[in-house]
Amino acid sequence: MHRLRTTPLTARRLSMAKKQFIAQLAISGESNESYMLGAGKSLLTHDRVDTMEEVYAKIRALTATELTDVAQEVFAQRSRLMYK
Repeated sequence: MHRLRTTPLTARRLSMAKKQFIAQLAISGESNESYMLGAGKSLLTHDRVDTMEEVYAKIRALTATELTDVAQEVFAQRSRLMYK
C-alpha cells in the first residue's frame, strides 16, 4: 500500500490495470442483477446512472497521478486490522 500511495504506476502498468478493470466490469455487467444493483447504488448516491461506455471512458481517462492521490487519501490511516 505504501508504494501505491507514494509512487505513481508506470504508463504500461496503468494501461494494463485499466484494461483488466474494464474487462472485469464488462464480464460482471453481463448479469442483469449485478448491473441493476450498481445502477441503484449510483442513483441513490449520485442521482444519476452512467452508461457503461461513460464508465469505461472515465477509467480510460484516469491518470497515474490521480490514482496516487486517491490512494494517499484512502490509505492515509494506518490499518486497524490485527494479524496473528
